[in-house]
Amino acid sequence: MRVFLCKKIYKLLKMKIFKIILCLIGLTTFAQKGTINGTILDKDAKNAPLPFANVVVKGTTNSVTTDEKVNTN
Repeated sequence: MRVFLCKKIYKLLKMKIFKIILCLIGLTTFAQKGTINGTILDKDAKNAPLPFANVVVKGTTNSVTTDEKVNTN
């Protein structure tokens, strides 16, 4: 009887730890949201807007591209 109880408690604890880990993973993905906005200017062309420029956040794969009106998509 005692061994059965220990196994049952172990199984419950294991499930609770698994659920906590899943919740923590979910929280970190929500924390990664953000926006990139602004105007990209060309220094060589007297600060003229620079269409079709790619902007990449350093150290990530997050990026945006400007259109012909220099709006980000």
